[in-house]
Amino acid sequence: MMKYKAITILVLSLFVLVCSKTKNPVINPPSFQFESSQSDCKGSFRENTGGTINSGGVIIFSSHGDTIWVIHQDASYNCCSKIKVNVKATPNGFDLLEYDVGDTCKCMCYFDITTTISDVSPGTYLIRVFDTDTNLVGSVVVDIPSKYTGFESSQSQCKGGLYKKDAKANPDAFEDSVLAWAQADTVWVTHKNALYNCCSKIKVRITPTLQGFDLYEYDEAGELCTCDCYFDITTIIFGVSPGTYLIRVFDTDTNLVGSGVVDIPAKYTGSESSQSGCKKGLGKINAQTIPTDTPKDSIIVWSHGDTAWVTHKNVFYNCCSIIKTKLERTPEGFNLYEYDIATSWCYCGCYFDLTTTIYGLSPGVYLIRVFDTVGEFVGEVELVIPPK
Repeated sequence: MMKYKAITILVLSLFVLVCSKTKNPVINPPSFQFESSQSDCKGSFRENTGGTINSGGVIIFSSHGDTIWVIHQDASYNCCSKIKVNVKATPNGFDLLEYDVGDTCKCMCYFDITTTISDVSPGTYLIRVFDTDTNLVGSVVVDIPSKYTGFESSQSQCKGGLYKKDAKANPDAFEDSVLAWAQADTVWVTHKNALYNCCSKIKVRITPTLQGFDLYEYDEAGELCTCDCYFDITTIIFGVSPGTYLIRVFDTDTNLVGSGVVDIPAKYTGSESSQSGCKKGLGKINAQTIPTDTPKDSIIVWSHGDTAWVTHKNVFYNCCSIIKTKLERTPEGFNLYEYDIATSWCYCGCYFDLTTTIYGLSPGVYLIRVFDTVGEFVGEVELVIPPK
């Protein structure tokens, strides 16, 4: 192993091979669906009247769940226009590009152009609208909250309490706290030692937020008793998308009790890796000539359905290397660690493409980071798996 490392360092010093360590651009755009519609003419005027035309209009929006509605209100276009919208993903959100497929008449009209974008992943999106002349009409910022499939809550038996409301003696007090933990795609949150009426029936309401979830406790008991008790209130949240979540718990008076942070790792069913043949090599380890067309290594990623392919292009290893990758889940996605299982070493170096295939991925956004055989960070890319 020491001999391999020593000669590898010699090769690198002789041929001055510089690897790319920069972040690569996003290759897969966010998954979404869209459609657009144009209202009837809201009011017309002739083009040659010389009057003032509100050519820009205004942008209004709304959102619900994973769907965004964007309206270009009072857009001024030809009466016979048929305005369509093309939606393009950007690093910050979506650009809405209007275009006309209609005819031309001798009048103008005000229209409302509505675009619906659905199946949008949780996050904050900058929406920009451009008219048919590619002028920016306006922009808005839209928030899509976190996703989950369901939840349930439960209340423990009385752990100890004040059995008389007028008791003068102060009993041993339990300090309340919030515990949060996760396994797979399920989150457990416990409000320990919550002090409520003995006859209370505490339930929990969940509100998704941009950072995670807010849990609001409420009492659905129809009557009160003359005592108080300490309870543990546990909430289970199912089907949570991969990511890092801030969980906040509020009591029945909407006071913040406490918070916790949980990580839901990325899901997948399996992976495998492959190594290309030698693409270009340095036939002699002691060659004196430095090549002028040294390939630059990079990370690219693409996907189809629930399967993703990650390729480390033009990685330089020994000619006889047999490179495999080990996959490690992280809260943001995956780390890919390359390692060599070859038992022999040759007196040459080669450029290879190393491809890792990841199967059965859950819908979501994943950060893929790649490390070489000595544990050095190579680069990272973002991958989007669309909803099924």
